[in-house]
Amino acid sequence: MVAMRQARSSKGVARGPAEWGEVLFEPTWAKSRRFYDRGNLWMSICLLAMAVAMVFFLPISVPGFNAVDLMMIGIGTVVLLMGYSMLKQAATMMPFRIYSRGFTSVKVRLVQGLQRREELVGFDRLKTVRVKAFESPSYTLSVLQLVYVDEEGNEQVMNLDFEDPDTPLDVMMTFSTMVPEKTDKSVLSCLLPVVKESGSEVTQ
Repeated sequence: MVAMRQARSSKGVARGPAEWGEVLFEPTWAKSRRFYDRGNLWMSICLLAMAVAMVFFLPISVPGFNAVDLMMIGIGTVVLLMGYSMLKQAATMMPFRIYSRGFTSVKVRLVQGLQRREELVGFDRLKTVRVKAFESPSYTLSVLQLVYVDEEGNEQVMNLDFEDPDTPLDVMMTFSTMVPEKTDKSVLSCLLPVVKESGSEVTQ
């Protein structure tokens, strides 16, 4: 797989520092958008602005304090919490990238997310890459998961979602090449049909 050169885009999410190595996988949306869900982001900003007006400006703009002002503050507080929740969801979601020295977390702290700064997880902290099947009476959903250890020593499970034209096969192939000893058989079973068709090889 050809590695992409380290670069920073004025439109997309900036890549990590050069010491993280070459970019081996990058979602398409991260090249052109700074936030995955821009609609959710703008909605949260509108809700926060509305909440500030309802809680602070409207009650003090009219002389006196009555039941209407109290109701406005109550509603404004609810709107404020909704706006904050939507802002946190939009800002803390980061692109999943694979570098030659590790991969990035799809969830970061709020301040870090607002700054659009990635968080690298080294391959040494990765335990396994697997395909997890969630079954129900009507359908079966397969999800690509990364199991790793965070900085506090706690085991974490990262579920990966993909947006067209990206597919999980590129990620599976990259991990099977970089860390074959940590690639689960469930991943290899997904890759084998593709590999046989293309004539490539998968490290087992």
